[in-house]
Amino acid sequence: MIQQIRRWNEIHAILMLAAAMVAIAVGTPDPMLIMAVGSFALLFAMGYRHIAHLKPWGGLANWVTMFRLIALLLVVWQAARLDAVIFVAACVLIIAGDGIDGYLARKYHQETPFGAALDLEVDALFAALIALLAWQWYNVGIWVLVAGLLRYGFVILLLVLGWNQRPKVHLREGKTIAVLFFLALLTPFLLPLAVSWWILLVASLAIIYSFVREFVLLARR
Repeated sequence: MIQQIRRWNEIHAILMLAAAMVAIAVGTPDPMLIMAVGSFALLFAMGYRHIAHLKPWGGLANWVTMFRLIALLLVVWQAARLDAVIFVAACVLIIAGDGIDGYLARKYHQETPFGAALDLEVDALFAALIALLAWQWYNVGIWVLVAGLLRYGFVILLLVLGWNQRPKVHLREGKTIAVLFFLALLTPFLLPLAVSWWILLVASLAIIYSFVREFVLLARR
């Protein structure tokens, strides 16, 4: 199962990055939404047998993560029709769910490779989609989009270098940096660009730093 998930991660990264390029070209996140639905459906098809023993079916943690995924897809799909405050509030709830699913997995001993992959890739999709909207709607700078797509580029880089089989590196501060980056991505929707630009710059540099540090640690292994 672990090898299957690793292969899915690599294919997913390639497909999502390609969909992002199309989304940039057409000016809408729809290509990424469509690709995400298909790719995550493949993950579920691969992994449902490995989580069927968890109670309730699939495990509470995975249900929360799946709810986050569905909510994210719906919120971004309807983003243009939503009031900015409602959009941001919904996104904050999706971010908060990231802590809830991890807590439930640990509390009920429901940690699985499937759940870990699902959680990580929902986070990556959140960063990519919200960064895309922030860039398209508020002209915050292409570097925000680069930071938002960094996870996919990182996975592809490791695949190209042949480092994809190396043990993963877990940075203690990685989760905190990611959450702060997610929150920073929401600032253009509520704050003046003169303020949100600087918040996004600091947050983007922090997330880039975390990936660079992880890359360096992997290079030493």
